[in-house]
Amino acid sequence: LAKKGAIGQCCGSEIMVMEQRSMRLERECDSLFFMLRNLLQSTHVDEILRRKHEEDLENERIMLANRQISDYEARQIDALRAVAQNESMKAAMRFHRKADRLKMTFSTETYRRGVRSARNEDVRRVLK
Repeated sequence: LAKKGAIGQCCGSEIMVMEQRSMRLERECDSLFFMLRNLLQSTHVDEILRRKHEEDLENERIMLANRQISDYEARQIDALRAVAQNESMKAAMRFHRKADRLKMTFSTETYRRGVRSARNEDVRRVLK
């Protein structure tokens, strides 16, 4: 029995040592897990930032290739467009004025011809 007690004491102390060791290993595993998780998260964030930076560079390359017009250039284009529209309107007004003058000339001439022909008919009637 003494041996059994000695064995029990020996195993009991080993069990305590093994429990302490397992708890220490568990804490180390937990800390390694958290370190790995933080590393993966930071790597993921770094990857996202890298992709964002690459997209920004690509957008910048595209904008340099297809140069956008500046605000100043846009204002100049709008001003030129307004001048062109103004000139078109002036030309249309000149055309309409000329057309109106021609209509008046032709209508006056037609009126005069009508009066002359009416007079001529009156004269013919009288002469008959």
